[in-house]
Amino acid sequence: MRKNSTRSLGVVDAIALTVGSMVGAGIFSILALTVQTAGRWAAAAWVLVVLFSFPMALAFSDLVGVLSQSGGPYVYIRRKARTWLGMWTAWLFLISAGGATAALFSALIGMLGELGIGEAKWLGALILLALALVASTGIHMGAIVQRVLTTATVILLVACIVIGFTHPWHGASTSTSLHAARHGIASVFTATFYAFWTYSGWEAVAVPAGSYRSRRALAMGMIAGSLLVGALYILVALAALVSLPVPQLAGHMNPLVLVGERWHPWMGSWIGWGALVVVAGSILSWLIATTSLIQATARDGLLPLPGWLRNTRREYHPAIPWLLAALLIAISQLPVFTAAVAASSQTALIGYAVVFAVVLADPDPWDGVFTSHRLRRWVALLAFVMTGVLMAFSGWANLWPTLVLCAAGGWLIWLRRHAWSGDEALFR
Repeated sequence: MRKNSTRSLGVVDAIALTVGSMVGAGIFSILALTVQTAGRWAAAAWVLVVLFSFPMALAFSDLVGVLSQSGGPYVYIRRKARTWLGMWTAWLFLISAGGATAALFSALIGMLGELGIGEAKWLGALILLALALVASTGIHMGAIVQRVLTTATVILLVACIVIGFTHPWHGASTSTSLHAARHGIASVFTATFYAFWTYSGWEAVAVPAGSYRSRRALAMGMIAGSLLVGALYILVALAALVSLPVPQLAGHMNPLVLVGERWHPWMGSWIGWGALVVVAGSILSWLIATTSLIQATARDGLLPLPGWLRNTRREYHPAIPWLLAALLIAISQLPVFTAAVAASSQTALIGYAVVFAVVLADPDPWDGVFTSHRLRRWVALLAFVMTGVLMAFSGWANLWPTLVLCAAGGWLIWLRRHAWSGDEALFR
């Protein structure tokens, strides 16, 4: 009975969690940033990020063939490579997930303020606590809510696509050409890195692997969700660029509100409120993923959590989402956390690179998406190269905070070895 109750998620749930993890405040705020960076060439950046990232999605979907318990890639690295490397990778994913969740929470508060709601921080905190309540009831209930929120997300973005293409902007072509001429190929690459922040999140779906009815259901859901998100992003970017001039797109926090206003002012308001639903769905996905990862690392004694948090028969202890929510509320008051949030994509990319490197070195085949282990390695190699390409696009401003966070992870491992436990077997 226990196996049937815990392994309750299917393909639809995997698609919902994939879309929910990848589609959030990013498509609203990062769209403006890509336009600021690359002008009307920003559409190319959204195409490139899908092309560069799809090998990563394939590699992650195939990787679930060796995942039989929650913890995702961390569990795989721990088994196939050094335990300390698995712990360090888990640390990177925790920082990336925490940074993404904090960014989404900040966006939620900002959007509430733009809608003219007073005491936006207090209302945002209440929404976050409500999401923590849903997550604390278990991953199955969280997946049910995620299905509803994901459906609302897709409807919202499809509405923006339809409005954008049916209400084109008839501005002067000369102005458009001059604006585009000020941006070169380098700006498209930089915009591609920014767009990647909205197109990552496979580790968040793979982390609760032990809750799916089958590994193939998880793999197929991840691939389908990634393709759906990629198509939506490209179409949304094109619709926005077709319907509005570049200066307007670049100067608004949520430019899709302006796209909605091309049809009617109330549609802009509807999109603004709908964006709150999108952000809430993403926060819920990241809460579930981060909680599962914390529980997995604590279960193996790699995080110094109290015994009452480590020892649970459920996928995770219901108190962990509440603790995460309290931490996010406290962090949202600290402007110094902005640098850590900016490194969220870089920490994820480094974590991805470690995963793909371990797959390349793994001599043992498994029953995954690929029937050939040689093909699996080629895909992993391509995905590894793509992580390096995207990291090269980021620039020093995003690199140096990442190096600090990586060093902090090494310090955490040192403490675990010398202060929290003398068990040398954990660090072979």
